[in-house]
Amino acid sequence: MSTAGHRAFRVVAPPPLLFLAGVLLGAGLNAWHPLTLHAPSLVTGLGAVVALAGVLFAMAAALTFRRAGTGLEPGTAATHLVTSGPYRWSRNPIYVGMAAVSAGLALVLNTLWILVTLALVLLVVRHGVIRHEEHYLSQRFPDAYDAYRRRVRRWL
Repeated sequence: MSTAGHRAFRVVAPPPLLFLAGVLLGAGLNAWHPLTLHAPSLVTGLGAVVALAGVLFAMAAALTFRRAGTGLEPGTAATHLVTSGPYRWSRNPIYVGMAAVSAGLALVLNTLWILVTLALVLLVVRHGVIRHEEHYLSQRFPDAYDAYRRRVRRWL
């Protein structure tokens, strides 16, 4: 019987909601007290490229997970340790993609606030999500995860 879909561990909140909350909080802070970037026309184009790259990277990672037939939602039981596709370069490519989307939006919207809130979101994701995932994976796939962790960085 597959364990996919069953809760294996708890996370502080779903990562997409954490990243969305960071963007919304940053946009709200910018409405209250604007902190803009320089050269908005250059920044806007660069931001669009960064955001698109983030979407594509996260989608490729999610597709790799689905092809492996293991749970995509944080906290669900893993049936396989995924190390192919974007997982060759990052142990957390979906979070890297979401961070790139957030950073790209900061550039497109010309606000430093989203970058500030992104730093806070990354701390919460690191300690409230990734820490639990890494502990679970080291228990579920001890030798394979240890070797993978030594070979591939957490972020990039």
